[in-house]
Amino acid sequence: MLYVPMFKTRQEEICVIKELNECFNDNLIPLIEVLDEFYETQYKKDELTGEYIRVQAKKQMRRVKLEPTEDDIRTLKIITEITGNKEVFIDYFRYTTKKYGTDIKIEKLVLARKLNDDFDLYKSKVFELIEHDNIIPVISIKNGFSITTGELTDMIRVIKNGNSKVAIRLTDEFIDSLGGVLQNELDVKDYVLLDIEEQVPKSKFMEYEEVDDLDLKANVIVLNSPRQVKPKNGDYPENSYTSLIDNSVKDYVVEYNFAGYGDYCGLKDTLPSTGGGNGQGAALALIYDYEENAFWAYTNKNVEEGMRGYKKLIPKILADRDKFDPDKTCSGFNKIADIKNGGNWGTWLNICARRYLWQVSENLN
Repeated sequence: MLYVPMFKTRQEEICVIKELNECFNDNLIPLIEVLDEFYETQYKKDELTGEYIRVQAKKQMRRVKLEPTEDDIRTLKIITEITGNKEVFIDYFRYTTKKYGTDIKIEKLVLARKLNDDFDLYKSKVFELIEHDNIIPVISIKNGFSITTGELTDMIRVIKNGNSKVAIRLTDEFIDSLGGVLQNELDVKDYVLLDIEEQVPKSKFMEYEEVDDLDLKANVIVLNSPRQVKPKNGDYPENSYTSLIDNSVKDYVVEYNFAGYGDYCGLKDTLPSTGGGNGQGAALALIYDYEENAFWAYTNKNVEEGMRGYKKLIPKILADRDKFDPDKTCSGFNKIADIKNGGNWGTWLNICARRYLWQVSENLN
C-alpha cells in the first residue's frame, strides 16, 4: 500500500519533511502543496566597491535585503533538497475563500493568489515540473477550479510527452465528467488522487464504486482530511483516544483494492491566518497510534494558560512513552523529551506530524 503524507510549505511542515526524509520511499511518497515561492536572498551592494551595504539595526550592522525577483526563485531546488531527492508529488496550490475563509495571511500565499486568477500561469508552473526527474506533477481539480475535458487532456499529454508521470487530484464531483479522460489518457505509472476532503470516509461508498467501475490503469489514492477544522483544541478529551479524528479511509482503500491513501499527518487543512489570538487556548497534544489507527489526546482545558499548558502535559505524555514508544525510537517522543519551556503551538504541530509520519513509516506494508 502507498501512503501519501500531505504537507503545505509552512515552516513546521518543512522542518518535518527535512528531518524525516529518510522515511520516504516507493511506499511513502509525500505530496507538497506549494503556497508560495522560495527565494534565494539577495543583498544590496555598493555599485562602485561591490561591498554589501549595511545599516544599523539595534546593536548590529545588517545587510540590506533586496526585493526578490523571478531570477531568485529556488522553490523546486529547495524542495528537492529537503526531501532528500526522493520522489515527491508537487501540487501548486489554489484556494477559494468559500472553503478557507477570509482570515488569510495573504503575504504567505502570494503565488497561490496569483494562480487563483491565472490559469495560464498555473499551467506553466505545472509544466515546469516536467524538468525534474524526482517530481510527479499534480493537476488539481476542485470546487472553484474546474477544467474541461479538452484542457485536461492537453495538459496530461504535454506532461507525459515530457517523459513524466502525472497525478490528477480531483474532488468527487468531477468523477463523472472527467472519468473518460482518466480512462483514456492515464497508464500504470500515473495516479488518480481522489480527494474526499473532510467528508467522512464511510459516507463516500458510492464515489468509491464510481471510481472502481472506471477500471482505471492508473493508481488510485484516496486523500482525506480526517482532522476537521471546526473542532477546537478544548473539544478534545483530556487523556484518552479521540473520536474527533476518523482515520478509517485506509480501510476502504483495502476494501476497493485501491493503491493507497493520504492525509495531513494529523494536521488541519488550513492556511496561514492573520489572527494571532490573545495567547489563550487549550494546549493540545495528539499522539497517533498506528495499531489502533487513532489519536490519543492530551488536553489542558485551562484556556487561560495557553501555550504554558504544555508544561503540564509533557510529564503525562512522557509517562506513557512505554505504551506508545516502547523501543524509545519515535522521532516525535524524542522531540518531546528535548523540549525546553513547553514549546509553542508550532512545536506541537511539528510533533503531531512527525509522530504520525514515523508511525506510518514503521508499520506500512
